[in-house]
Amino acid sequence: MKRAVLALAPLSQAIRSFSLVLEQNNWLPNNRLVYGVGTATGMAMDEQFRAADDRSRAEFLDAIGPMVYVNMVIRPQETPNSGVFLLGDSTPLYFLGAIGDPNPRDNSRSVVLYHTTWDCSPLLASPARPGESMFAAWTNSLNQRGVRYVLVNYSELERLIDKSHYYDPGVTMEDVQKWLRAPESRLSVVRTWRNAFSELFEILPNPNAPASTTTGAAR
Repeated sequence: MKRAVLALAPLSQAIRSFSLVLEQNNWLPNNRLVYGVGTATGMAMDEQFRAADDRSRAEFLDAIGPMVYVNMVIRPQETPNSGVFLLGDSTPLYFLGAIGDPNPRDNSRSVVLYHTTWDCSPLLASPARPGESMFAAWTNSLNQRGVRYVLVNYSELERLIDKSHYYDPGVTMEDVQKWLRAPESRLSVVRTWRNAFSELFEILPNPNAPASTTTGAAR
């Protein structure tokens, strides 16, 4: 009996791994692949987007999802000081930029920071200093890694934290919700995608920090 159980263990793990893949992107993990990389990243529409008038651009921005918005508006692939932290998502394939690299070699790109379910959360990278709140410390941890924007996937984050429990136990949904709204977090909403259960925030400059060369917010 014991041998039978041990023999079935790898199969059980394989089934669970396959199930986790299927759960991605609302149970359509490969849905974007059939359209090609240019469509998935948004770059296939980039020339037309740049040439469009304001009204057409606004209509286009209302129609696209978070990932394409990041690539086409924030443009971490060609804009310094515009790093993006994916909070909840751990599939950065079609996000353009210096994936996972807080110090791009050419200094003309910005980091797209993420972590897998097996990693410690970047939010917890720097402990709070004396007199500093936990939420201020979370924001400062991201700032230190070149992050200026936070893209939150609430649906995926809730699945990982509260349902599958495949997330850093030091981060809870309650704490995330408080962090996103706490004044000391310095987070300002840029855009909300209700159908995608996602929201983009900008980290505002720290009034107590030395002046930086960070540019204005993306809208």
